[in-house]
Amino acid sequence: MRLSEIAKLVGGELAGPDLEITGGTSCEKGTKGQITFAENARTFKQAISTGCSAVITQKPYDDRQDKSLVIASNPRLAFAMILREFDPTLIPSPGIHDTAVISEDAEIGDGAYIGPYVIIGKKARIGKNVRIMGLNYLGDGVEIGDDCTIYPGARLMDRVKLGNRVIINPGAIIGSDGFGYVKDGKKTVKIPQIGTVVLEDDVEIGANTTIDRATLGYTRIGRGTKIDNLVQIAHNVEIGEDVTLVAQVGIAGSCKIGDRTIMAGQAGMAQHVTVGEDCMIGGQSGITKNIPPKSFYSDYPARPHREALKQHALIARLPELEERLSRLEKKLED
Repeated sequence: MRLSEIAKLVGGELAGPDLEITGGTSCEKGTKGQITFAENARTFKQAISTGCSAVITQKPYDDRQDKSLVIASNPRLAFAMILREFDPTLIPSPGIHDTAVISEDAEIGDGAYIGPYVIIGKKARIGKNVRIMGLNYLGDGVEIGDDCTIYPGARLMDRVKLGNRVIINPGAIIGSDGFGYVKDGKKTVKIPQIGTVVLEDDVEIGANTTIDRATLGYTRIGRGTKIDNLVQIAHNVEIGEDVTLVAQVGIAGSCKIGDRTIMAGQAGMAQHVTVGEDCMIGGQSGITKNIPPKSFYSDYPARPHREALKQHALIARLPELEERLSRLEKKLED
């Protein structure tokens, strides 16, 4: 692409020669024909010192630079849009591989690709332009919307429903039984998990993430939510729209998470807890009580972030305070 085309694509302005661009690169490295982005003066200085041909930036941080610039309000977002144009991933041609096992009453939409050794169960419905790579299992009654991609080794159990443009990464399991049991004297009795899972439009599920089916009704993941690798979501959880869950987050049964909330890595929620919308949850936090909207919580048990910082500062002073207390006790004794 030429830089003028890139500027038009991202809604920006070109400053400098209209060069041919062959790919993207990081701000620390780059060669002729590549483009990178800079969000501040430090990264801008790094970018113009490399061999790349152009930089996406909010403004020129250094008048001495000799690179072509694409001026954009959000350089990171603009760079993401450009990377899609240079994505080397090969899109398989529509068709069904000879080794796929597909139920006779399953419906396959136009333009779909079904890869090697895929299993598709009874009364499944696959939308248009769906890509199901090799070694995937889709159970009975599964419904998949248009333009979805399911990478190798994923499992979609019975009656799971996907919206449009959903991405399921390798090894993810959607719709396994929820962890529901009841005690009967000496025995542990399984509670049948007869619900299912619904993933709304534009959801992305990371590799080896597991989402349990509901005991009754649905475990629901809202539109645009992005879930990282190795996340566990239990039965009857309801996650809002545009939520971000980072690696190894664990959500216990019947929890609710509001729209646009971000949970950092290894954070966890006890069952039947609600986190409001627009919240930030720090890494390794343990949420045991409801959290109001627009809050920043961290630590275990989770508390307001400023309060947690103050308590950690006091804990760091405990050896000093213990020594002072010992000296005061000795004076009293004397």
